[in-house]
Amino acid sequence: MKRKFWSSLSFQMMGMALLMSVVLSAVALYVCYDRYTDQLMRHYEDLGSNLAQALADQLTGEDLDRYYEGGEPDERFAELDSLVNTLRSGSGVAQIYVIRPIEDTQCDYAMVLASANFLIGDTYNIYDSYESLGSILTMDNLPLTMEQAQRGEQFPPFQDDDPIAGLLITAGVPILRENGTFSGYYVLTDIVLENVMANVHAFVSDAARLVALAAIILSAVYLFLIRRSFLIPVTQLTNAARSYSEGENKRAFSGLSFHGGYELNDLADTFRLMLAEIEVNNLEQLELAVQEQKQESDTQLANGLNAAMRPKALPQRETPYPFQVSGSVRCREGLACCFYDYFLLDRERLCVLVGETPSRGLTQALYIVIAQTTLKSHLRSGLSLDQAMSAANQQLYEMGGGELCLNVLAGVLDGTTGRFSCVNAGEQTPLFQRFREERYDWADAFSYASLGQSENVSYHTLELDLSQGDRLFFYTAGLANIRGAGEQTFGKDRLRPCINELRVRQADLDQQIQWVADDGGAFAAYSSQVGAYALLALEYCRRDRAQAHCVLTGDAAGAAAMQDFLRGQFQANQVPQRQMAQLLVMGDELFALCRARGAQDSRFMAECMVSREENLLILRVRGAMGGRDPLDVPENGVLRGAADFVRRTCDRVLFESGSGADTVTAVKRLEERRGT
Repeated sequence: MKRKFWSSLSFQMMGMALLMSVVLSAVALYVCYDRYTDQLMRHYEDLGSNLAQALADQLTGEDLDRYYEGGEPDERFAELDSLVNTLRSGSGVAQIYVIRPIEDTQCDYAMVLASANFLIGDTYNIYDSYESLGSILTMDNLPLTMEQAQRGEQFPPFQDDDPIAGLLITAGVPILRENGTFSGYYVLTDIVLENVMANVHAFVSDAARLVALAAIILSAVYLFLIRRSFLIPVTQLTNAARSYSEGENKRAFSGLSFHGGYELNDLADTFRLMLAEIEVNNLEQLELAVQEQKQESDTQLANGLNAAMRPKALPQRETPYPFQVSGSVRCREGLACCFYDYFLLDRERLCVLVGETPSRGLTQALYIVIAQTTLKSHLRSGLSLDQAMSAANQQLYEMGGGELCLNVLAGVLDGTTGRFSCVNAGEQTPLFQRFREERYDWADAFSYASLGQSENVSYHTLELDLSQGDRLFFYTAGLANIRGAGEQTFGKDRLRPCINELRVRQADLDQQIQWVADDGGAFAAYSSQVGAYALLALEYCRRDRAQAHCVLTGDAAGAAAMQDFLRGQFQANQVPQRQMAQLLVMGDELFALCRARGAQDSRFMAECMVSREENLLILRVRGAMGGRDPLDVPENGVLRGAADFVRRTCDRVLFESGSGADTVTAVKRLEERRGT
């Protein structure tokens, strides 16, 4: 790119140097001239004032009155006239004279005493001092009004530009009598400054030429030195930097060396070090990019293997499974060194796994795949749960020598009996909810050593008998260790209150996992503190004809599900067809009343208990109904007929308001079965 000369640093530095020389010279001359002329003017002002005061001290008002009134000089007048001429001639003052203000005039003054040479009117004449006596002067330039002059007021020296004499400085003092009063006369001195100012201007002109010559010489020396010591090295540095940036010469800085320029030499050395560091940093960045790419590839491979090991949907069959299971792995970024799994051991038995490694890394992610495969192999071998865990632990220890281990919780649910057996090998304590208790609490699952950590571990199972609606919630340490404000952790301070909220507790398993995960993310003080973790929820669903329940939505689909649920229970308990139809209508009307009290997105729990020994049916609907009895409707209300029908059909209807949910209980005595 072509660069203009006047935009270069050299041109700017030379212009700056010349401008500084001119400005400094002009300022120096102006200051000297101003100070010199000011002091010179003060000197002549003081001189004029002192001479005027010296003559005023020798004069008396009586003598001046006599001369003014009689107009005849005497011996005393001659002495005074000689004194005036002596003071003028010995001091360089042009004129010394005495004047008196004339009354009834604006600026006329009478001459009383003067030196031999005096200015009268517009003509400069040589008069004898005697002939000057009584002459009239018009003094427009005197800085006093006639009233002030007649009072004898003082005035400072002043300058006046006379058309004949030139520049004058006039000083004057009033003459006082012995008692200190004004005598009516002023002593004035005139000093002509034309020759003085001419000498001053000549001196200033000579000084200006001398200063200009000195400025030119010094500027030339300065420009030579700055070009040699600064401009040329900077130009070389610029050219070297441009060559490096354009790729023409990568070693341009290696040959730079400057005489006397210590800072510029340091700058060149700094550039050389900086370029060397840039080359090293480029190599490091290249190596780091290769490592990051390799790590990213390894991470994708490990996460891909981990995802491939996650469970698929259970095989379809005609009758529904007696359980529901759902799981999820949450990983914001990086490796997910945790997993969940579930699979069938036979038609009615389900095995669930939740595990993680204590540390994160590619090795740990690949180890999870191996450990998970090993554990599933032993669980499917026909061994009991504790034996399968011990065998897997022995094999993993032999493989890793205790350096790698797996925290895992393994459980087996028998769908026929509801028996759940589990072994906790270093994993988090799960949460357990009994349907009747409607609250999650910690399961009493003793934690053993992690798999692969030690070869001498004896695992034992925890046995739980589940009923319809009982749930288990499993999670890994990544969720429990999320830190909130202060020293709080999610697993200790927030997990159980979160899952026991009504909407979370009654939600289906997928929605429950989602809400717990969202609450964990909101609990974290910083999003970077949320690591990878696995979640798994399990619900036992096998019905019992004596007591069963179902979860309903507050819409038409929920009403249809309510009918299917009640029909199944009535058929299982052999309720007569005629009474079944009546009870189905009663259940539908009761649920309609509850839906009317609840919010649009409310969820309800319907529970049906049948006691054949007592021929008693208990239908309970639980949900958020605003604390109001759904059967308490106005006389002319739309649902008044439904409320009356429920009361007529049932033997007893009870309403109970709770802090989390409201409950309506309908009790009906059944007809006795035939043959009993």
